Amino acid sequence: MNEIRCDPLSGYRVLIAEGRSARPRDYETSHVVGSKSNCPFCAGNEKESPEEVLRVSSADDTDLWQVRVVGNKYPALSAPTQSGVDPASANPTIHSSPASHCSHLPDNEISAVPGEGLHEVIIESPEHYVRTTELGVTQLTAVLQATKKRVEQIRNIPTVRSVHIFKNVGPTGGATIEHTHSQLVALPIIPPALHRELSVMVTHQQRTERCLLCEMQEIEKNNEKRFVAENLNFTAFCAYAGRQPGETWIVPKKHQADFSAMSLSECRSFAEILDRVLSYLDVALQIPAYNYMIQSAPLEGNSIGHYHWRLVILPRVTTQAGFEWSSGCFINPVAPERIAEAMRKEVPVERVSINQTTSYAVR
Repeated sequence: MNEIRCDPLSGYRVLIAEGRSARPRDYETSHVVGSKSNCPFCAGNEKESPEEVLRVSSADDTDLWQVRVVGNKYPALSAPTQSGVDPASANPTIHSSPASHCSHLPDNEISAVPGEGLHEVIIESPEHYVRTTELGVTQLTAVLQATKKRVEQIRNIPTVRSVHIFKNVGPTGGATIEHTHSQLVALPIIPPALHRELSVMVTHQQRTERCLLCEMQEIEKNNEKRFVAENLNFTAFCAYAGRQPGETWIVPKKHQADFSAMSLSECRSFAEILDRVLSYLDVALQIPAYNYMIQSAPLEGNSIGHYHWRLVILPRVTTQAGFEWSSGCFINPVAPERIAEAMRKEVPVERVSINQTTSYAVR
């Protein structure tokens, strides 16, 4: 049965249309490794990358590095200056609005502002690894701790209002260099998607005195159909209105607005579940290209305490075409319930029969 689902957090619509599904073996995969020669991110080629802004040294040899953060050679933003954004607009009030509608942007978000900020690359290993799962939990923990530290440093730049951390894996995921790396973009604005989520969360908190994502997390764990994994500090589940087959959210169990507020021990817990979930997806979708994004609260502003951060993994196994661009809706040919079951069983998704539910209700 086809369904049109609405994501409670963002309000976007997704058409779950199993009948349109190409078999998962037809999906594009990203497991072919290219040549390591002349890779600018490998150890020994440090001079080929822009200036280093953060280095994590190896525990065994301080002359060797474990993680490096460098400027992007082709940045989307120019370096920040004190004149980038009017300080008076740095802390806008997040106005509440019904969860089923997009919030209106404040007037100061409509006018053009200088494209000043930071665009950096987090080189996740001196070794030429391609997939995140090749790093191992210890190295991935070091990557997350370095990322957290860099966000804490950027917090001191007065013109930066939000920091966005993401990773592109595979050609269809947008990766142009295969050596495993993530990116950080620090913006002088709060972009529309984040502003909309803040608005929805504020509205839900005012109406129910509860965090929307805390409530969604409880629903997913109790429902079990989309539940994927958990550990002491995090829960992972396939998104109810997943835009792509296997869209998975990893959510901290305790209410926490800011990714960089994690403790160092929580970073390891986060690395453990991220590694496990990505391994599950590699089996279920046969090593897909993917993006992952850390959705965290703005650095400053009213009502950010209502926000609850999460990591979103978005496998790139179907292509957005005319319908998606014209409607703003998405077509997902594989029900999230079926993907979640395949991930739990660690089998390719075509081995799992459709197991779909229409029940989803938040207060």
